[in-house]
Amino acid sequence: MGWRGPTALAVLALLGGALGYGASLASGSTPAPSGVASPVVAEGALSSPEPDPDPEPEVVVKDDPDDPALQPGIELERVTMGSERFAVSFLVPEGWNRIDRASNEWKWKKPGTSNNTYVLAVEQVTSRRLTVEQSKEAATTRLAEDQDQFEPRPSDADALDYTYISDEGTRRHSFIRWVGVLRGDQADVEIVVHGRKVDVPGTSELADRIAQSVTAG
Repeated sequence: MGWRGPTALAVLALLGGALGYGASLASGSTPAPSGVASPVVAEGALSSPEPDPDPEPEVVVKDDPDDPALQPGIELERVTMGSERFAVSFLVPEGWNRIDRASNEWKWKKPGTSNNTYVLAVEQVTSRRLTVEQSKEAATTRLAEDQDQFEPRPSDADALDYTYISDEGTRRHSFIRWVGVLRGDQADVEIVVHGRKVDVPGTSELADRIAQSVTAG
């Protein structure tokens, strides 16, 4: 009867395994088969994605100065600027202060107004040798690269209306006009009027009136 010992042990082992498996089912877990490695979850595989280490800073738009709005129909006076050979004549707001930024670039600002209200800039651009169309394309590309939240608006072929956030954090509404008077369709004068949203009726009208007034000097 020596065979009974090993046989009994084998039976008991089988019964124990069956009982253990049943217990694991009752508890909701399934043991890994003998000799098979349990799958290993890679560290971080179930974790949330890493946040962007350098997020774009949020642009906070500041309030505009509360100066009275620029109104349409203000009084203008004629000036002649530039050298004798390439002189140009155009209208500017009467009584505004002129600031010479370069020999071919001038700015006019109403005395007593705050910064970031409204301002006029005129530049003689004959030396660029660009057509009006090329001037608009170049300006659109440059502004899109240089200005925060640059957004062009519907405008004529010789104009570019747009908004952007200034270095001081205010939203600017700007109007550019190109005029050719010396060499056919080449742009000779670039007119820019900047202002606030409240100034738009006056600044857009001012840009158009000045553009229509440009003549060779």
